[in-house]
Amino acid sequence: MITIRRAVFQDMDAINGLLAQVLYVHHVIRPDLFRARGAKYTEEQLAAILADDSRPVFVAVDETGRVLGHAFCMLQENVGPSLTGYRTLYIDDLCVAEESRGQHVGSSIYKYVLDYAGKRGCHNVTLHVWEGNDSARKFYEDMGMKPYMTGMEAILTGNFYGRKETADVRAVNHLYKGIETPAELYEALTQVWCAATCAPRMREAWSPRNRTKGQCSITAFLAQDIFGGEVYGIRTKGGDVHCFNVVGGVCFDLTSEQFGAEAGQLVYTKDWPQSREEHFQKEEKRQRYEYLKDGLAMLS
Repeated sequence: MITIRRAVFQDMDAINGLLAQVLYVHHVIRPDLFRARGAKYTEEQLAAILADDSRPVFVAVDETGRVLGHAFCMLQENVGPSLTGYRTLYIDDLCVAEESRGQHVGSSIYKYVLDYAGKRGCHNVTLHVWEGNDSARKFYEDMGMKPYMTGMEAILTGNFYGRKETADVRAVNHLYKGIETPAELYEALTQVWCAATCAPRMREAWSPRNRTKGQCSITAFLAQDIFGGEVYGIRTKGGDVHCFNVVGGVCFDLTSEQFGAEAGQLVYTKDWPQSREEHFQKEEKRQRYEYLKDGLAMLS
């Protein structure tokens, strides 16, 4: 038997476990925005939310008290000169534990929230679903929800580390038509980078939205082919070697976007030169490098 009730402080560990599941789903869909692991709230923040009547959190529990799912909600008053004045219940997060799915837990929570909103005089219940989360979208459509607003974005690509500084860097070897600057190389590579050119151990994390993932060394040596200079390496937080270029004193990293917000924490030092011969002793890496070269040649 499933019971729906307001969450209490004793539910915090279970709620955090559910939030971690939601985070990973979002990470898979949008790795450029969400990390695979991390806490959405501090303990103090979550405790404050649970005590806030304007932000009710509901949990579904079984007969033993085990938390099966939750819904984070917000009561919103929509007032203003151009508005009719109405109250909305916004579902910020609805999650069912992986092991409890298929048991109508989600529909039970949703119907409870709908009833709660009606008793609180709400005009509507709203929520957001990320593009790519098809199962969630279908669930809400099956519950009778309909789109009421479309969110749109334009991802600003090409903001690699050192882009502005490379304005005066020019090709010393004119190997590919239309590629005379690092920025032009980057734009061309956005059409070539793919899972096949990604380092094998990182392919699971590669996606079209995170296309520079696992591409650093082969990209840096390709840039060296065109612009000369040196290739250096730094150690990342995860322990991997990350390669970048230095040409005439100008440092740039064509694949820095794979680190997202953490890119700003990278410290580019020139004390670890990278050897092309050493890197390409790995046959799979040499083949990926050749793949990049062939892809650029086809674009030229």
